[in-house]
Amino acid sequence: MAINQNYERRVLVVGHRPYFELHMPETHGKTLIHKLEFYHGVENRAFNVIEAFKPDALLAFRPELVPLSVLLSFSGEKIGFSSEIFPQKIGDRIVGAEVHRRKFDFFDNSAIRRFDQLYHYDISSKEFFDSVGMRFADFPPYPLNPMLFEQKNCHKDIDVLFIGRVSPRRYEMLEPLKRRKFRLVSIDHGLFGEELVNLLRRSKVVLNIHAEDHVSFEPRTLIGAAVGAVVVSEPIPIPPWMTACPFIFTNDLGSNLMSRLDLALESYDEQLRRAEAFRRELETLCSANQFIDRCLSRAK
Repeated sequence: MAINQNYERRVLVVGHRPYFELHMPETHGKTLIHKLEFYHGVENRAFNVIEAFKPDALLAFRPELVPLSVLLSFSGEKIGFSSEIFPQKIGDRIVGAEVHRRKFDFFDNSAIRRFDQLYHYDISSKEFFDSVGMRFADFPPYPLNPMLFEQKNCHKDIDVLFIGRVSPRRYEMLEPLKRRKFRLVSIDHGLFGEELVNLLRRSKVVLNIHAEDHVSFEPRTLIGAAVGAVVVSEPIPIPPWMTACPFIFTNDLGSNLMSRLDLALESYDEQLRRAEAFRRELETLCSANQFIDRCLSRAK
C-alpha cells in the first residue's frame, strides 16, 4: 500500500461498504481516507492494513463488530458510529424491548467501551441508554458521503425507489404498489456506492417503510433527500438537529400510502422545490467529511 506523504492525518474507515459507503467520508484537505471492508471480518486483514496504512484514527460503522484484538492493536483515536435499532424508553415503558434488547445486550458485551468516541444515530434511545448506564459522546446528524450531493443531470425515469432488506412486512406493503401505474424499483441488496447513487439520482420519490412494526429514525430518508428526491415515509422521530422536514408522511400503509405517493408524483415540481432547500441544509449538517474533522478536532 503506497502512502501519500502530502497528508497530515490518515483515517482508516471500517465497515460493511454495501451498508455504509454512502455514510463514509472521502479524502479531503489534509485528511487521507482508506476504507476497509469489514463485516465480521478476518482479523489478520485488519492487522495488515493498520500496519501498512499507519492511520492516526479509526472510524468504525457498527463498531460492536470490531474484535477486541483489532482495537488493542491500534494506538490511535478510535471512533465508533452505532446504527442499530435499540429500545426506546417512552414514558414508563420500554418500546421494542423484546426484539431490540437482545441486540443491545450483544452491543454492550462487545469491545465497545474500548472506543475513545462513541456516537449513536438515533437520540430516541437516549433515555433508555441513560437508564442502563450507557454513555455516548453525542447523537449527531447521520454522516452522508459527499458524492450524494454532487448535482448531475439525470433523466428521472424511476417514479418510486425503495432500497433495503425486503422483510415480510415490507414485502406486504410493496406488493400492491407493483400494480400501480408508476414505475417502482426495489433494491434489496447488491448495489452500493456510485452505482446506487446513480439509481437514486434517476428517482423522483424515495420511499421509506420500516422493516418491522416499530418507529425509528431511518437514514434512507436522508439519503433520498441528499440526492434531491422527494421522500415519502412512515412516521419517524424527528431529531432535534433537523430544523426543517419536507418529507411526506403516511399514517398507514394501505390507501393512505397510495394517496401520499400520488400526491408526491402529481405535485412533483412543487415538492421538489421544498426538497431542494432541505438538500442544501443537509449538505452542511450531515457532511461525513465535516463529521470526521470534528471527531479529529475533539481528539486533540
